Amino acid sequence: MAHAYIALDTHCSTTDMVTINASGKVIKQDRFSTTIPSLLQMITSVPRPRSVTFEEGPLAGWLARHLRGVVDELVVCDPRSNALIAKDSDKDDPLDAMKLAQLFRGVYLKPVHQAATEERALLKQHVALYHDRVRDRVRQGHQIIAQLCRHGVMASIEEVIEESARGTH
Repeated sequence: MAHAYIALDTHCSTTDMVTINASGKVIKQDRFSTTIPSLLQMITSVPRPRSVTFEEGPLAGWLARHLRGVVDELVVCDPRSNALIAKDSDKDDPLDAMKLAQLFRGVYLKPVHQAATEERALLKQHVALYHDRVRDRVRQGHQIIAQLCRHGVMASIEEVIEESARGTH
């Protein structure tokens, strides 16, 4: 059996799936609800060998953990590097899935790592939240410095952050 390349354009309620063969001919095209049973049914209806791809997004980790066992290859790809899809004038979900399938077949997708377990995914999310908080704190510190400068008070970020460096007035 010829290799099948499956591309999914997933959203909270629906998923568009396009399956092409090694020569780029469309084997199957469908839209269905974004549930694990629906996804498994649609993917397993395609004969092996089968490879699946979809873009990194809010559903990517969840999808990857549930679909890994039913495919021969799984690639979660970076949507920013998919310039063909992002810059094309015609934009809708079935077209996006078709173009993603063609990019996948041509090995033009940049993979994005996905945690293998839910525990690792939660750790990754917590680390991301920590980094977001650090960025927010630095941004807020610079905003405070800018406000002080507008009133002629020249202070460093250390003087603003460190309580012991502040003068008591």
